Amino acid sequence: MKQGKELKVVLNPEIEHWRVDQTPSKDLMKSIEEQGQLQNIIARRLPNGVLEVIGGTRRFRALQALGKKPGEMDIKIVEDVSDVKAVLMAFEENLQRKDLSPIEEARAFETMHRKLGQSIEEIALRTKFSESFIRERLGLLSLPDKIQTMMAEGKVPMRYAVALNKLANYPHAQNDLVRMILDHDYRVKTTEDAEQLAIECVKSERHIQEISEKYGPCPKCGGARLREEPYSFEKDKITCTKCGFAFDKKTKEPWKITQIRQSLEEIGMKVELKDGKATLTPESLAEVMKKHEKAIEEREKKPKQNFRSFHTLAELLAPFIANENLLSLRVAGDKIEISLVQDSKIYFSARRHSYDSGEKSFIHCMKNWDESEEDFPKSLERLHAFEQSLKLE
Repeated sequence: MKQGKELKVVLNPEIEHWRVDQTPSKDLMKSIEEQGQLQNIIARRLPNGVLEVIGGTRRFRALQALGKKPGEMDIKIVEDVSDVKAVLMAFEENLQRKDLSPIEEARAFETMHRKLGQSIEEIALRTKFSESFIRERLGLLSLPDKIQTMMAEGKVPMRYAVALNKLANYPHAQNDLVRMILDHDYRVKTTEDAEQLAIECVKSERHIQEISEKYGPCPKCGGARLREEPYSFEKDKITCTKCGFAFDKKTKEPWKITQIRQSLEEIGMKVELKDGKATLTPESLAEVMKKHEKAIEEREKKPKQNFRSFHTLAELLAPFIANENLLSLRVAGDKIEISLVQDSKIYFSARRHSYDSGEKSFIHCMKNWDESEEDFPKSLERLHAFEQSLKLE
């Protein structure tokens, strides 16, 4: 239906806000020039008589850019349309045309939820989308505008939104993750990779925050982002993430000086710094030897971690691989994988030697709890003999 030139046509501000790119589509303009306006624009009549576009915003922009007046446009007018219904009509029209990006869908849901007061449940019923889908879309709007734009343009896949949202309180880390995604970094090949990386990053950032609050700014550059080294031999080392300066958490002196001090103390030299000068004081040989002996004693107290047998692998596995029951054997590093043709119904029980309690290591064979003695392969006597033959360290 053609409308007169005296009519005023405006865009719905909320529906217009959905669009990431609000510039007129050149492809649509070319199509209209060549074929004319093939589909009408839908507008509702406001109480003041003004027509408000609620369907065909892109067509309206393209026609305007071509210099068309409202009277030259094909506009379908609908009466008595509420704000909620207008938004739903616009959303449905765009869905039918598959004309909304995930970010634009999120903005549409936001209009319904925050601007029009619709609950997530109501939106789900009206739009036929699941509540989880709607919440997922709304979560996209928590991201910075520049990331939303990259997602709308298809540069950053929407599936990374969860991982990026985990870093909402750490903008620099969020930007680093975006850069890795854009560069197709091997560490973020999947969304699971990205989410795990984000979790680790949050832990690291919280650690940096705690250390920075505890030990104050960097003595060299004044930076407020410090980290504590995870290694036991560097337990007193603090490093500035900004300038890389490392210092001792207790004395605040450069870590290189601390290392020199530690090396000298190992050979019995005490170091004192005063007014920029170092004074070395030798310890007695008796004190040095005493420290050395104590260190050896501490090492010897630590229990051994290996659980070893004097018997060969073939001897240990004899009950399992009897009667040509071995299907495959694979050795990979310190792991051995064995596949049998049939379940042998035999199990090993073992205990590591305890140096604290004095309990000895042992290993013995057992039968399945629901298996009769008659069905137990190679007889219990043979297994008992095998068990007795095992001699462990």
